[in-house]
Amino acid sequence: MPSGGPHLPHCQKKVKVIPPLAIVTPAGGICTIGGISMSILAAKIREDLRRSADPKAKESMQRFFKEPLNCYGMKTAEIAKIMKAHLGEALALGKAGVFALCEELFASGIYEEGIIAASWADKVAGGFVPGDAATFRGWVERYINN
Repeated sequence: MPSGGPHLPHCQKKVKVIPPLAIVTPAGGICTIGGISMSILAAKIREDLRRSADPKAKESMQRFFKEPLNCYGMKTAEIAKIMKAHLGEALALGKAGVFALCEELFASGIYEEGIIAASWADKVAGGFVPGDAATFRGWVERYINN
């Protein structure tokens, strides 16, 4: 087998094979949980958030912000239920996977996804190291705007 990975007859170039449903985190690690990738977990969370959205709650939430709020519209208790339902899957990703998932959720700019990301970042096993401060600072600078 060539050093760059297998050569697939239908491809013009060599490809690096990554296990099915695996993703490469910003730190270069691969995050999967029982064959479910971080991106699939993010999609499951988003689907649960969409299903739980309440147009009346969305309208009500807008009153608390000067600028328009990008949100699904739901009460905090409903967000907490969704966080709890997926927490085990998220923590199974390990610290790098949780941080990558948090980055993806923060990047959406959607209020409820940011709430979940902020909560889960605090729950990673093994605690924080000094270098994590740069990650948190980056999230605040890029994604926190209200």
